[in-house]
Amino acid sequence: VHSQDIDDPDYVLYTSQAANVGGVVGKIDTSGNNGNTLLGELKKGTYTNASVSNSYNTGDVRGYTGVGGVVGMMYNGSVAGSYNTGTVNTTRQVKHGAGIIDPLNMGGVVGDTTEQTDANAIIYDVYNKGQIGDETYNFYARHVGGVVGRLSGTLEKAYNTGDIYNNDTTVGGVVGWWYKGDIKNVFNTGNITARA
Repeated sequence: VHSQDIDDPDYVLYTSQAANVGGVVGKIDTSGNNGNTLLGELKKGTYTNASVSNSYNTGDVRGYTGVGGVVGMMYNGSVAGSYNTGTVNTTRQVKHGAGIIDPLNMGGVVGDTTEQTDANAIIYDVYNKGQIGDETYNFYARHVGGVVGRLSGTLEKAYNTGDIYNNDTTVGGVVGWWYKGDIKNVFNTGNITARA
């Protein structure tokens, strides 16, 4: 699963900027009913308890932002009893002297759960065994975690054994950027190598 590859990092096509790429679900959005229709009569946000459970991904996942082995981006909702064994990577290439790095949240199970909102994701009984990033350091992300790239919510009973490589900082064996919430009963045994 991947968004279109970037041929020239100085000129990124819109088709290469597709957000929210996941091995099972691209985006869970239970932010509320805004009147837009989705899948015919179903309205966006109707199901405030949307969840992914007992699911897994073994394929490689690559994307521009919001990249996760199981779910790319979550706005509320839950993931439970699920795992990833595929490689997770971004398509963003390193540019010398690029300055500030745009947001890019990437995780072995969930890429992003947002921040500075009332959103509160629940992630329970999950793990990642897939490699995150690559040894060439030609690609980069800002928040990279073995399980969750950026966390706003609850993470419990989770672990990562996959190796993590990134050409930037803010990298964690379990969570890359912890904005708010609770983390309980987690561990990491994967190697972490970050350079900037």
